[in-house]
Amino acid sequence: MRFMNEIEKINIRGYLKVSELADMMGIHQSTVRCWIRSGYLKAVRTRGGHYRIPKSEVERILEGGKRGKLRAVIYARACFRDLRDEVDRQVSFLKNYCEKKGYKVVRVIEEVSSCLDDERKGISEIIDMVLNGMVDVIVVAYSDRLFRFHFKCIERLLRGYGVKIDVAKGEMPPWEKEELLEDLIKILRDFSRKIRPECKLDSIEETLRSSLMGS
Repeated sequence: MRFMNEIEKINIRGYLKVSELADMMGIHQSTVRCWIRSGYLKAVRTRGGHYRIPKSEVERILEGGKRGKLRAVIYARACFRDLRDEVDRQVSFLKNYCEKKGYKVVRVIEEVSSCLDDERKGISEIIDMVLNGMVDVIVVAYSDRLFRFHFKCIERLLRGYGVKIDVAKGEMPPWEKEELLEDLIKILRDFSRKIRPECKLDSIEETLRSSLMGS
């Protein structure tokens, strides 16, 4: 070649591999590649097509200055339609919260659905954004707005993709008891259908509502 490839002129020790940066930051390698493809992280390619990240670029990433504000997704949810106003209140509160934290809100997702629904469109959208490196932090008012079960496991999984969950208020909202009861009844129904499909739980449901909610 008349001109040497620029990467051949550079001392390779001044660069990090994708795997090295991922290990350094405790994130998944696919997250680093997503950052590169989206332009949040500058890198060069070797003749073999592998990414190399300048150490100076890594330092800026670690300092937080290069990527600027963290990209935030606000997620607000309620279980019942008569609590739709509560979803609006969550969104309003979380927008102010993100502004105070210095987050850049890139998406607001609102849902009226049970946390036991494994086909929630909002959660599917968040997963797609995580896999494509489009979000840095998921912001919720209460942890159970995302997931009632296995929250810590999911939080750890997201950290592997460089995404954190910021819970603004706490574990559960003040109206939680009614939602918990409905989730309990749904679990009983699902398990009952698997054990004895013909079994009816109407009387049990009525007893639960009366005993736990005093109605």
